[in-house]
Amino acid sequence: MVDAGQFRLEVRGMAVKNNTHTQINLAGQPARDVDDLTAGLMDLVGTYGFGKNAEVGFIIPGVVESVNPVGGSSQTYGDIADFQMYGKVLIPAATRCKVGVGLELGTPNGPERLGLSTGGVGAKPFLSSRYENGRLGIGAHVGYEFYTGDAVNTFDYGGEVLYRVASIVTLRTEMVGRILKDGKTFNDLTFLPGLDLSITDHVRLRPTGLVGATPARQQLGQLIGAAFACWAVAATVMLLGHAYEFGSPEIPAPQATLMKTIIEGVLSGELPWDLVLTGAGLAIGAMLCGVSGLAFAIGVYLPLATMAPLFVGGCVRALVERNRTQRAEGASDTGILAASGLVAGEGLAGVAVAGLVAAGIAPKAMDPRLGGLTGEALALLVGLGICAFLLRGGRGNAG
Repeated sequence: MVDAGQFRLEVRGMAVKNNTHTQINLAGQPARDVDDLTAGLMDLVGTYGFGKNAEVGFIIPGVVESVNPVGGSSQTYGDIADFQMYGKVLIPAATRCKVGVGLELGTPNGPERLGLSTGGVGAKPFLSSRYENGRLGIGAHVGYEFYTGDAVNTFDYGGEVLYRVASIVTLRTEMVGRILKDGKTFNDLTFLPGLDLSITDHVRLRPTGLVGATPARQQLGQLIGAAFACWAVAATVMLLGHAYEFGSPEIPAPQATLMKTIIEGVLSGELPWDLVLTGAGLAIGAMLCGVSGLAFAIGVYLPLATMAPLFVGGCVRALVERNRTQRAEGASDTGILAASGLVAGEGLAGVAVAGLVAAGIAPKAMDPRLGGLTGEALALLVGLGICAFLLRGGRGNAG
């Protein structure tokens, strides 16, 4: 953010090398009959601060590119791409967090035939956020750009993480992506690791490199990711154990507690075999009555607070199955996809909260903002809304 009354001028340079089988051109639109592309980009960026939490700016992009069209010979061009102007207002959302709202306008002054222009006027409302805590800074933004003419509307998203190593050095990792649909869906994602070097109070260098995502490097990344997964899982479990305590009200962990009790009982020779055999007998009796022994056992040792949402989810599934016809072969079950998204979101949110607790940023427990009957009624409405969402998602395959 630029201070009020201050003007900041930046020069940004970037090289794109051997972008084989180009699908998206430098204007962010589907490339037409382009085999590969090599380019150098030089942007002139100006920003002026209005007041304490507002700024306006412009971007003038210059491009030199070497294009190899399909079935043709390589040709080199140099020109100015579409101008961009924007305005943004920052709203303090918390002590260390600000949310920005703005609008970006683009003018089609670049040559469209060279892939340097969208060919239409663009308007992109966007939303951004920034969190800063000591040396760490995290930012994210989303926006949707509308175009006149034949240009394809795009959804833009991105994020960045900064860590100040010293007064003049800041580590930076940026992610920039766009999604657009023109017959088929394009999902372009670029990672930009780099540094911020503050030479003086008025001069800053920001060397940044594009991550070359060739097929071989993608496979290497997948191999590293698979090898790293076991350590990530172990670190997550240790984080949860450090933030809370397994078996506590915050993390009951009934299955882990059960396995712990069995293992400790076997190793110490003090396992209560009478209870184990009684449970086995009850499970066998349930199976003779036509009830799944596993489902019966899970219902016995899981607490009621955990079983209640499972029961409600089962009722929603029964309602969906009652009106469902035969699903086409290979079709996805939208209900299961929706439920899987809820499970994954809950897990990620739980890990994020545990991280905040372990770092001392958030307390282990806090009183509800809305208590009593009002809070219970609101929680019930949220639960009913989730049931309606799953019911609608499941019926996407029905009939």
